[in-house]
Amino acid sequence: MDVIEQSLYLHGIGLKYNGYSGEEITFEQPLREAVLGTMLTDNTPPLADLNHQLDVAPWFELIDKTVFCQQHTGLVTVKLSPQSLGQPLYWQVFDNDQGVMASGEALCTETSVCGDYVYQERRYTAHEICLGKLPFGYFQLQVQCLNQEATAQLIVYPETAFNQEEAKYWGLSLQLYSVRSEQNLGIGDFHDLTHIIKQVAAMGAGYILLNPLHALFDNDVDRASPYSPNDRLCLNPLYIDVLSCEDFTHNEQAQALYTSEDFQQALQQEKAATYINYHAVASAKTTLFKLMYAQFLQQACAIRQQAFMQFCQTHQTALQRYANWQKQNISDPAYQDDDFSFYLQWLASSQLEQAQQLCKDLGMSIGLIRDLAVGCAADGNEALSQSSLFNQAVSIGAPPDPWAEQGQNWGLPPMDPKQLKGSQYQHFIALIRANMRHCGALRIDHVMSLLRLWWCILDGEHQGKGCYVYYPFEQLLAILKLESQLNSCAVIGEDLGIVPPEISHALRNGQVYSNILFYFEKDHQGQFSRRQDLKPHALLMIANHDVPTFRAWWHYDDLALRARLGLFDSATSQQQAEQARDEERQRLIAWLRAEDPQITVSLEDDHQTIYSKLVRLLAQSPVQLFTIQLDDLDNCDLPVNIPGTDKEYPNWRRRLQLDIHQLLNNNQLLASLPKLRDL
Repeated sequence: MDVIEQSLYLHGIGLKYNGYSGEEITFEQPLREAVLGTMLTDNTPPLADLNHQLDVAPWFELIDKTVFCQQHTGLVTVKLSPQSLGQPLYWQVFDNDQGVMASGEALCTETSVCGDYVYQERRYTAHEICLGKLPFGYFQLQVQCLNQEATAQLIVYPETAFNQEEAKYWGLSLQLYSVRSEQNLGIGDFHDLTHIIKQVAAMGAGYILLNPLHALFDNDVDRASPYSPNDRLCLNPLYIDVLSCEDFTHNEQAQALYTSEDFQQALQQEKAATYINYHAVASAKTTLFKLMYAQFLQQACAIRQQAFMQFCQTHQTALQRYANWQKQNISDPAYQDDDFSFYLQWLASSQLEQAQQLCKDLGMSIGLIRDLAVGCAADGNEALSQSSLFNQAVSIGAPPDPWAEQGQNWGLPPMDPKQLKGSQYQHFIALIRANMRHCGALRIDHVMSLLRLWWCILDGEHQGKGCYVYYPFEQLLAILKLESQLNSCAVIGEDLGIVPPEISHALRNGQVYSNILFYFEKDHQGQFSRRQDLKPHALLMIANHDVPTFRAWWHYDDLALRARLGLFDSATSQQQAEQARDEERQRLIAWLRAEDPQITVSLEDDHQTIYSKLVRLLAQSPVQLFTIQLDDLDNCDLPVNIPGTDKEYPNWRRRLQLDIHQLLNNNQLLASLPKLRDL
């Protein structure tokens, strides 16, 4: 192996992969080298020296900077030089307060070798030693052998992620911002969420799956995609329920503004529109936020002040980074005060916490399911505040497939796997921990990112081309399982698309729920999968935010919209899409009849009739988590998002058609689900 090929391997740059149809595709060598070039900086040593640092030097250390230990085995790996072989090795485990939790002695001989490395005719050996039974968590490990001593972070992780009892639940999925109600200020908020919780909990729902609630861009509110966030460690303050806040209800100035004729006229005009005007909504809510903050400074009781200070202290690093970004990018004087930013995050976090507590109080087994986006925007706080971790020369995306023949570029910079490991995985840990707060489960968007990500080159000779870059999968999965258990939060991995078998097996063994989309669940002949063949340990949805609602799918509305937007390459490709939809509709009718011979349906039936029968049958499948999309109950024909578009369609802005009270009151389909599922 030459120096370049060795460096490509050490940096995780893939050589080949299996495409959508199973064919083996090999990446061109110049492309792989170009991707490697994006990982190197002016301070990077020559490749030969860099390879030595990554491949050889770790064998000179007793332990890695971060040591992983599966709880049920208690085994960790140490590395010994030739002169240390057979000598006693002493170890101690410390808790976070530096107290000794466990200690012991091991004698590493040839019989315990689990790996070796020969360098300059000297053989270095790896050995497994047992630390015994330890609680899972984050600790410090210290080892000593002869004149060598090393200390590392010790991560003791469980065998599986946290899971609910083996039972079946149904729930709703929704884009919170899209909710209409009399009380909200033009965008769905945590008050609306509270109402939804009360309604569906009474019907027997076990959870509510939300869109990502990450902080977006206060300086450019038109950037509305929750999957292209500013900072995944913070929340979007536009979700704050203003009218229930103590700093509003006892605030004469804020009350006067809200009840004024001009404010109400503008508000009602905005709420009547199909699509959200984020400028209008953000301007109105920010004006009220400023008045509320002033009220808090003047009137907050000691208990609330103490709660605010505790929140700021607990989340100081993430809050300060975000506040710094706002000061640099927002001209509004209010954002020059760090505490104003902290205050909004405190309100948002408190209301989200109250919503999850309400779920539990009302008997919902899981409660809220949050969604962690796969990446963050290149010019956002998360990426810019940790510039050494994120690679700005590339963007993550997806390889070519029948729906995107040129591949996909999502405009999100990836974390460099080498930098991630070198930083002891601290940002990944913080991400998972922050997004597991105040929920019963976390959906990991594009969970394949734990193993590999498609990196697209942004500039130069290979612009637009990409290849896979691999990540320390076992270590990231270990952290995910650990945080899952520490936070009593189940994990759902969004595994749609090209999924390598090794990740499917590991996620299944780790008790991570799969994510099934009925539209895509087909056998090798293209027929919809039988209910009994669907994976039990999964979250099943008929549709999600990236595909047409059922009404649009059944009536070809999505295809007609794509045609109006000029998204088909030719009239022929449009005709082919319509023909494919014809076949899928026929297959769905055949599936319904096969699954229940007593069902009488035809292509002439109304889409609501078809949808109702589909829901009732899928609700009786073995899948443990069955999800109804609120947009389908609302009978929407317009999409939330059209993948691959930006300005062509107002993505992430479409409101629901009906007020949430009207939509959920006496909903017969939802009311029937508990009986069907025999919960």
